[in-house]
Amino acid sequence: MCAGHGTPAQAQIFQFSRAEAVRQDVPGLEPRLDWIRDEAPVYDKRSFRVLAGDDYEPESAFVRFLPGTPDTARGAAHALAGIGDVLWTSRLVSDLHLVRVDRFDVEQTIQRYLDHPDTLYAEPSYRARPGLDSNDPSFVDGTQWGMQGGQGPSHGGSNAEFAWDEHRGSNDITIAVIDSGVDFVHPDLAGNHRTNSLEVPDNGEDDDKNGFIDDLHGWDFSSLPGDNIPLPDCSDHGTHVAGTVGAQGDNNVGVVGVSWDCLVMALKCQTPGDCNFISNAPLALDYAVANGARVSNHSYGGPSFNQAAYDLILASQAFGHLVVAAAGNDWVDTDVTPLYPSCYDLDNIISVANIEDDGDLY
Repeated sequence: MCAGHGTPAQAQIFQFSRAEAVRQDVPGLEPRLDWIRDEAPVYDKRSFRVLAGDDYEPESAFVRFLPGTPDTARGAAHALAGIGDVLWTSRLVSDLHLVRVDRFDVEQTIQRYLDHPDTLYAEPSYRARPGLDSNDPSFVDGTQWGMQGGQGPSHGGSNAEFAWDEHRGSNDITIAVIDSGVDFVHPDLAGNHRTNSLEVPDNGEDDDKNGFIDDLHGWDFSSLPGDNIPLPDCSDHGTHVAGTVGAQGDNNVGVVGVSWDCLVMALKCQTPGDCNFISNAPLALDYAVANGARVSNHSYGGPSFNQAAYDLILASQAFGHLVVAAAGNDWVDTDVTPLYPSCYDLDNIISVANIEDDGDLY
């Protein structure tokens, strides 16, 4: 259990059912309501405010309206907040949007949204920090100890080598790596990189009608509206993560992933011009689930509770989606000092700590 973000004494409270946790009106998406295991949260409008020291994108914010809010009421709320540009609309969560805001008016814009009776919540688009970069060792010489285990000085590994005796993965499973981008031409990843077979390459058309043009190899969400080239620029962190997840095995090249056979979906969220931050990760998760990823990896974290991210992870349960998230690298008790998304109290999150080869925390 990880710490939450509190409840003010005076509030406007909204409680939804599980059926309202996920959209059911998107063509091609068939959520299973019986797969949603957690209760929909209680929303307290007064708890959504910008706090001193919060780290967020300076020109965007999330806003979610009450289910069933008519277009006229949403338009009135946008007008009250002074917003004319909706950047993104979720395919998983009803009435959840990302809007463009004036960088000098974020706090006031959020408050104006909260003042409208049809607004469920409004909040900043929080940023997170990626985990530390790592080297690219090999399995054969023992330096890729994380895949090994058993006795000896490097006994802290995952024992993946024993799991491989039973199963080595499947190309029927897509795993989204939401990170700094992935070098999908890397020799250890090229054969396991997910290609969108419903898109005709570079024809300038949204062939599969998913809202993204020519998204053959994933999407770059680092700046909006983004583009279809999720390659890394200033950090190889995402490529390293993708290698741990799904580098091809038994090919006598480089490293080996936990899953020898899978499809890695590359979703880039590195803040433009700043290798120290991950931005727009909730948008990438929405894309991942809506486009068939069964698992997503989130090797990043931040201290701010993001209701939009929570709602998206909850909605992803209806698609059997699993979220694997980093618990951090700082020897911090996350029950006292939470790190998100790993600390959202949801049944489909696996929180993963970073350890040394002797099994001690990194």
